[in-house]
Order: sequence, then structure tokens, then C-alpha cells
Amino acid sequence: MGHSARRGSSEACHLCFEPQHRGIRKQFGVTQEQLAAALGLSPRTVQNRESGVGLSQIEKRVSDIAKLSDLLSDYIRSATRIG
Repeated sequence: MGHSARRGSSEACHLCFEPQHRGIRKQFGVTQEQLAAALGLSPRTVQNRESGVGLSQIEKRVSDIAKLSDLLSDYIRSATRIG
């Protein structure tokens, strides 16, 4: 599986991964390792996401991207006024 395909699985996965999904995974008799392989993730990533670890990092990255976007917009506006 290529890098971009794995990344897409990971990005889609983090949006739907919550600690309560552990029970659903267990009901289907799927191990963290099996789920990780099916999603193209590491077993540690599945473990962390089921535990809620790292979710605040995602929120921080989104916030950082929004701030960067605002800064770039301000820069472009100011450069347009000058030139």
C-alpha cells in the first residue's frame, strides 16, 4: 500500500476513532493489531486513539493551521495594498 493511501486511511480514521470504539472492536473479536493492519496504522496508534491519547494534538494542529492561514491572508492583503 502506498504512502498516500496509508495517510488517507489514517486521516479518515482519526475523525471516527474514539475510546468507546474499543468495545465495538472487541464485540467483533478484532484485535488492535488486526484493526491497525486493516487501516494501515501501527498498533500503537490504535492503542493511543482508543485511550484518547493524541486527540488534543490533532486539535492543536488544526488551530495552528488556522492561525497560519490567517497570517498568510493578512500578508497577502497588505502586500496587495502596497503594490
